[in-house]
Amino acid sequence: MSKSKNFNKENQRLPDRRILILVILIICFLFRQNIYRSSVVYRVVQERIADTLIDAYFERFILTHPGVYDRKFNNIDNIIHVSLKVTADALNFKGEPTLKTDPLSILRVGEANSEGYASFFKVVCTYLIKRYHFSGTYTCNQFIAERTRNGINLQDAIHTPTGGSLFNRNRDIIAIMNLQTGERRFVDPVIYEQFNIVDIIVTNEKSVSSKRARMKSRLFGGHQR
Repeated sequence: MSKSKNFNKENQRLPDRRILILVILIICFLFRQNIYRSSVVYRVVQERIADTLIDAYFERFILTHPGVYDRKFNNIDNIIHVSLKVTADALNFKGEPTLKTDPLSILRVGEANSEGYASFFKVVCTYLIKRYHFSGTYTCNQFIAERTRNGINLQDAIHTPTGGSLFNRNRDIIAIMNLQTGERRFVDPVIYEQFNIVDIIVTNEKSVSSKRARMKSRLFGGHQR
């Protein structure tokens, strides 16, 4: 009899546990950006110089996208969000390092690694910045970065049961910089597609910004464009 009672009690607890798990999952989903930003940070390793030229086919693809078509952009936030959406809609993520990374090629292939995603986003965002007359205020720069937690590279910190890693050592990210204020916003186009996370945290942002400011000063004789 006691076994029957215990069995019934366990069955009664199951729905409560399921509800608790569901609530936890909903909270994690709603606050996924805050959770990710508080646990995973990026450390820039070096800048990657990538071409932002596009052809007529690429331009037509951008302009006919539902997020761009017949729309006027009046702030950089809208441009960043739409550029991320265009990139996510155009590409499927593949981690292979041998994939092509130039945007003109991967638009037709539809597959890219982290470098390809960042290059593609940079082209789209740069095009929209120029088209809607923000090029005197904002610029996009591509960087190679490491994802870390408590200063440890995630590739070294987190492994699968078979001994492999869930993370690649390097990840390409984009910095959208305000040329007048020096303020930067960093995005990871792959993370946006996977978890709809827009902004990421970069630990050495100040040193990266200082390096870019010094470079810009040398190029333009110390004057803003």
